Amino acid sequence: MDTTKEYILFMSDGHSGHSFGLMNPATVLDYAGPNQKPDLHQPKTTKWQEKIWSEVIVNGLNAFAAQIGNAPVVFVYGGDAINGTRYLDNLVTPKISQQCQIAADCMRYIFTQLNIKRVYLAYGTEAHVGIDGDAESMLIPLIDSPERPVVATPMAIINVGGADVSIVHHGFYVGEGYLRGNSARLQLQRRMLEDMMLVNKRPPALYLSGHVHRYVHTSHIETWGEEDIESHAIVCPALLPMGGYARQVTRSQPILWTGMVLITITDGHISNVNRDYILPIDMRESYGYPEGQGVRFYHWKGRGN
Repeated sequence: MDTTKEYILFMSDGHSGHSFGLMNPATVLDYAGPNQKPDLHQPKTTKWQEKIWSEVIVNGLNAFAAQIGNAPVVFVYGGDAINGTRYLDNLVTPKISQQCQIAADCMRYIFTQLNIKRVYLAYGTEAHVGIDGDAESMLIPLIDSPERPVVATPMAIINVGGADVSIVHHGFYVGEGYLRGNSARLQLQRRMLEDMMLVNKRPPALYLSGHVHRYVHTSHIETWGEEDIESHAIVCPALLPMGGYARQVTRSQPILWTGMVLITITDGHISNVNRDYILPIDMRESYGYPEGQGVRFYHWKGRGN
């Protein structure tokens, strides 16, 4: 019997356009110069951006490509592709069109490293991407192609390798301390039961969300009729450090995560999650250093989520 195997590359919250957001160092922006003649400018990357790009994006994509070769991949971006202009401090550029160009340059690099066949962009937070995913919609013509269609959506269920996958930006609460992961698991259980009991629908095999600076992967099994159904929830962390608001709501959580995951779906089931490029960071090592020079990424091999 033939085995069906497909892959999802999942990342979220790049906040491109912020000076600590995701940016391809090769990005060149087009400013309108005198007499409206093009004035090309290459933004200077911060130390944080250089480390994220080299240690997470480049190294991670190389490792994923070595793992799966030229196999087709579905790319899911969990929202907040750009930083927007509500918060004007530490911006590479205040122009939304240029922030979208920075995000698009990052995605186009990803397309050169993996065989991306479909792209899904979840609408992010309105404070960053505008009303109803305005920025995600603006990204579509910058990265869309006939062989790699792009969809921007506030929430959706897609099918990958025979598994239904739920995509949103604002999703699971990750919890703190000993509750980390447990809060997400209880929320996953509730969502599975709501699907089964309220709308008589089989729960998705995988729930993907972003919006936070913590990584969680949890799973739960519920019985539906005579069948035991297992669903997974993965919360992918942001690709920039916490600002003042995030420090406030996390009560100055010193350890945060950043990175991306490669998910393997075999015959409709989640068979593997490569989290080698979900990297913990001790933010106490970076504050007080200019441009994030004190940041060190830990290749975390610990237990738990």
